[in-house]
Amino acid sequence: MLGFAHSKFGLEFASLQLPTQTLEQGLDVLEITRNIHIFVAAYMYNLNNQFFVERNSSNKHLNVLTIRHIANSVQTHGFGILNSTVNFAYQFLRKKLQTLFQFLYEEHIKSRLIKDIRVFREMMANEEMNRVGNDGNKLVKFPFERADKFVKGIRKLGITKDNMTYLDKFRQLLTQIGNVMGFVRMLRSGALHCTAEIANFIPDLDDLKQTLFETMVREESTEEFSEETFEAARNLDSVLKTIVDNYSEATDYFKLLVEVFAPTFRDTKHVHLKNFYVILPATTLNYVEHITLCKEKLARKNKQEGAAFTDDGFAMG
Repeated sequence: MLGFAHSKFGLEFASLQLPTQTLEQGLDVLEITRNIHIFVAAYMYNLNNQFFVERNSSNKHLNVLTIRHIANSVQTHGFGILNSTVNFAYQFLRKKLQTLFQFLYEEHIKSRLIKDIRVFREMMANEEMNRVGNDGNKLVKFPFERADKFVKGIRKLGITKDNMTYLDKFRQLLTQIGNVMGFVRMLRSGALHCTAEIANFIPDLDDLKQTLFETMVREESTEEFSEETFEAARNLDSVLKTIVDNYSEATDYFKLLVEVFAPTFRDTKHVHLKNFYVILPATTLNYVEHITLCKEKLARKNKQEGAAFTDDGFAMG
């Protein structure tokens, strides 16, 4: 409003010293977007309650990111940051998926996966080991022994400088991908939360789709209105259209990301991605060991680094 008063009427105001953010602003989406690679590594996602919590901190408290914080950021910066943030998320996902492709294409990993696929298919072909489910479909469970053997085999390949196996790194990669997807999911919820508060002052959103205030002004005017009046009506129509579009289910960011990445996954150059399902049992076993250890550290009297109660980025990924 100060900028409008200055440009339109040439008015000069003293600085009001008003804060540009709310008192419960929390983490800013714009800053997260600029450093999304740091955010997904430093924060853990909770799938049920939809929030992020900081993994480690030098302070006595941990930062959190909730839907309310995202709604505050949208209210501060406008709905335009949503598309920019999703674009940054896409760029980050593209890099991480490239790393995933390279990992699955490694000869040591690829050979083990092919061996497990052969064993699993033999199990499916063997009718004696098939189990019939309640719905009549034949169910074959991937053997725990094979997954455990895969984990131990990867450990023999060596560990990194930070005392992690290659499977740990792969789990972290999937977790970071899931954190980005969770962040995109929270963006949608935060935008809906912000729009719902604004929509409280609008009688009926459905009627707005067929209503244009500019047309109403032209039809109902008994005298000539100034161009500023029509411009104000157009601005109001634009604001209401933004509210309606963001309140509807039209903007499905997950669907957009799927449509973008689907051609890449189906490309014949990435046929080795068909082996991905075989590495999931071993990676899940690795994740269970990891989250169990984190919760055990949390229960100890002296809190150790790495203690955590949630890390649903892996499940999301």
